[in-house]
Amino acid sequence: MYAYITELQPTEAILALQRQLCSPPTLNVLILTFLNTPQTSSAMYQIAHNIALRTYACELSRLLLPSAGFQFNVAHAKPSHFSEFSSMKMARTFEELCQTVWKLFGALLNIVAIQKEAALANGQGDYLTKLTYRNQADRPSLPMPDVSVADAMSDIDTDMPDEDWGIYIDEDILEDEQGEAELGERNSAPIGHVWSAATGAPWQKAQGKALRRQLERTYVRRLALFNICINNSNMRCNTLQAVVGMFAHSTNTSERTIEFLSHAGLSIAPTSINRMVDRLSSEARLLFKDELSGLVSAIGLDNLEVRFDGEQPTPENPGQLVSMTSAAFFPLHSGTTKEDLRVCEELWARSPFNPHRSLPPVVFSHDRLMSMVLKMSFL
Repeated sequence: MYAYITELQPTEAILALQRQLCSPPTLNVLILTFLNTPQTSSAMYQIAHNIALRTYACELSRLLLPSAGFQFNVAHAKPSHFSEFSSMKMARTFEELCQTVWKLFGALLNIVAIQKEAALANGQGDYLTKLTYRNQADRPSLPMPDVSVADAMSDIDTDMPDEDWGIYIDEDILEDEQGEAELGERNSAPIGHVWSAATGAPWQKAQGKALRRQLERTYVRRLALFNICINNSNMRCNTLQAVVGMFAHSTNTSERTIEFLSHAGLSIAPTSINRMVDRLSSEARLLFKDELSGLVSAIGLDNLEVRFDGEQPTPENPGQLVSMTSAAFFPLHSGTTKEDLRVCEELWARSPFNPHRSLPPVVFSHDRLMSMVLKMSFL
């Protein structure tokens, strides 16, 4: 073996031995022999574990660098950070920088779909074939044992067709989910000792909309797993957590729910959300002033009344009536003057909502509106 490794000019015998050792069947036999030998079995598993762990650590460490773009400071939040956020771009970065971990998460999220192929490969003593997904199929296919390593690698290097992620889940898919749940309640027998995640529902190969739904969920959950990993290693890597926290705040999610999401690694803390909202409000006020300072703007006012009733109103404390006025600013085109806005005076004079209307109301139509716009030189 030392001559095989260090010989500068190998002989024909060494070249023949090299070709024989590099063939997939021979490599599989060698690995199987080491694994089945008590003296080398534990060492082989330890070597495989160390290689895998170091590969995962090396790939994930690339995401912790500031240059990766996953670090977010809530004290310097800007609206552009949310408007320019793209989960697809984030996923492509994960897939490019962490190809091994990306495929690992895909396999872990679809164990039911690959467990038979994994058992078959182990039973055949095949340790060179990757268990991965084909396009438009949720099950991998094992290449023939006599193919070369290069052909096998190039033939099965494609992962799940996650380009289909983000598909709009319409009512038909929701009906399919309900139908699958009802089917699972009726069928309680296992098929090949393989059970799905649904209670009592035997696993079946996903097809059509079910396959697309499975791919979409796999893609999104891989994003969540990556972000949980890097956030747990570096608290500054919280881009997705900040987006989830802002979404939760905008939908009036309870503070306890946000705290749960924060502990699970899917959101930032409520205090951080409040600081981020204060920062964004300051940015919005400055942007609002800058936009309106050099433009002629139309202002729409609306009066409204809100009554805040107590939990148990009494004659002494029936509730509170608050009158408010909301205003909407509409920045006009560059070059617009105040004289161009007299069309608004004309519309208000004919509006049915004007109690002091002096002109007959206007029957609005697209043609009439365009005629008024051209007549008043609004554009």
